[in-house]
Amino acid sequence: MPAPQLIAGVWTLSGSLPFPAPEAPEPVDFRDRVREAAAAGYAGVGLSRRSLVQAEARYGFPDMRRILADHGITIVELEALSGWWGPPSPASEALRRDLFRGAEALRARHIKVMGAFGGDPCPIEEMRESFTAAAQAAHRVGARLGLEFIPGTNIPRLAQALEITAEALPFGGGVLIDIWHATRGGTAYAEIAQVTAERIVSVELNDADPVMVGDFLSDMTQRRRFCGEGGFDIAAFLQAVRATGYEGPFGVELLSEELRRLPLAEAARRSFASTQAQFEPA
Repeated sequence: MPAPQLIAGVWTLSGSLPFPAPEAPEPVDFRDRVREAAAAGYAGVGLSRRSLVQAEARYGFPDMRRILADHGITIVELEALSGWWGPPSPASEALRRDLFRGAEALRARHIKVMGAFGGDPCPIEEMRESFTAAAQAAHRVGARLGLEFIPGTNIPRLAQALEITAEALPFGGGVLIDIWHATRGGTAYAEIAQVTAERIVSVELNDADPVMVGDFLSDMTQRRRFCGEGGFDIAAFLQAVRATGYEGPFGVELLSEELRRLPLAEAARRSFASTQAQFEPA
């Protein structure tokens, strides 16, 4: 599989910021994030609502676009839209407004979307209608919506994400497939191989221990590993993705205590090199 363009996910280059993040300023400046991502070889960067708002306050969107262009960063990923179904709240409306405004200003490729942690029900019909409407709104500002199925949320499996996004394809809506969530959540790679490419917005890579260490949340947010340094069958996962015909970028989504201790430049170099190596012939 030819090496694709890689996106440095939000948490891959968030420095010492812990997860869950406190209500505190992001420790990594936007310009530094972009510079180190580009120096390592990344084509794209991910921004959370926190990093987006903080960077806008410091630089403004025109200068942010210039910084991206000056460093050759052509892909922007924003995350994460939540609270997109059911009765809107002031918080969910503000989140949506910030992400969509940022997507339009920075010409973001896509916005990541997630369900709810904590066992809330998953009303498929309601969520399908709401996701389709949100995808249509995102399409109007030039971005796609990618629904990420995440174990521990009310959308834990690929099959559910495909149901919810079924009517959003005309507006670029689809699913986002992270190897960690697929592997830990029991989504078979053979199931991924059956998805058609146009329904996949983005794919994310990382690695982890062969068996979960500790509880689910700590394993997900503290113990992910650089690609090739864990026990995931990344080659089989990529074979499944290849079968779909997907040819878009891959995100590098790393959350780990080890990564948070590294200097930003080293985190960028190691995450990029270890992921790119997965696409090179053995």
